[in-house]
Amino acid sequence: MLENELWGNTIENWGISILIILGAIIIVKLLSLLGKKVIKPFVTGTDNHLDDVIFYSLEAPVKFAIILLGIWIAIHRLVYPDSFVKVVDNAYSILIVLDITWFFGRLFSSLLQVYWGKQSNGQANQNDANHQKNHLGYSLAHRHRHGFE
Repeated sequence: MLENELWGNTIENWGISILIILGAIIIVKLLSLLGKKVIKPFVTGTDNHLDDVIFYSLEAPVKFAIILLGIWIAIHRLVYPDSFVKVVDNAYSILIVLDITWFFGRLFSSLLQVYWGKQSNGQANQNDANHQKNHLGYSLAHRHRHGFE
């Protein structure tokens, strides 16, 4: 049964590719758990703002990159026509560029927000470092909860 072919690939190969994608999703879930339980408390406990900004900026784009990698590996282990592979590779390149741009957009936005001292409503923050750090955490958590990653 596993040797039957579907679109030029055996059922076994399709199953392995699906397992690779599911593995990438599990890795992302484990990274989320690790981030919430270990990295986030460590990062938010420091007086340095830069580690907060980098953590919040990297979190979602890295998860997206892992999912993309899993899909890329799963697709490239299967047999497809060359024209399809070329389209997939081009789409993958575009998605990687968008993911990197997403990271830098989040990074620069957060750095400007913390170090330039502007809130999202345009008013100046207080000079108190704790206020700036708490505002960053609230702002980024608010964006995350409402899907503005």
